[in-house]
Amino acid sequence: MSEIKGRPLGRDTKAQRLSRRITPRTREIILREYEERMALGENREDILENFGERYDRQPRQIERYIERARKCRDEKRQAELESQSARAKHWDDLAAMAKQFDDMWIKHLESGLIITGYIVDVDTAWHEGFTLRCDYRAKQLLTHLKAEFSTEFERIESWRDLLKSPLPTGCLMKLTLVVNRRTFKGTCEICQDWS
Repeated sequence: MSEIKGRPLGRDTKAQRLSRRITPRTREIILREYEERMALGENREDILENFGERYDRQPRQIERYIERARKCRDEKRQAELESQSARAKHWDDLAAMAKQFDDMWIKHLESGLIITGYIVDVDTAWHEGFTLRCDYRAKQLLTHLKAEFSTEFERIESWRDLLKSPLPTGCLMKLTLVVNRRTFKGTCEICQDWS
């Protein structure tokens, strides 16, 4: 095969370029080793030259790989932080919803009334400040409760059933637990895509 200034001609060009490509995983390895060697006090130019020889690249190209790997790492960290922040807000919202249910049960139990059926009117404005948004959040809360405490909540079909007397003692205890713990297991429609 003939060459012009060190470049192959014809169809082999793309195949050879692909075979020499540095993968994102390799860039991560280069970055990790680069940072370790820099931490040990090695000379930067020597490190870049060593990588250049190892990967058949110029030191400037190695620098670009390191910069790209840092950028990818920082973007991953930022995405993780945003995901954690969103998850924490979601859990706070669910814990607030669980607290509303818990407070209603405490109020009902302290009243000493024996009621069969719902402890509040669930078809109208049964609790001040309860809106359609809260209705949706209550569904998500029940999804998380069922995921973590399947045996206690197996007979609960709808979030409205959380307000139906008599509610099993296990359900009340788990509801109080999540109010105080403020973390949830399982996923719902809101958090299913968060890793």
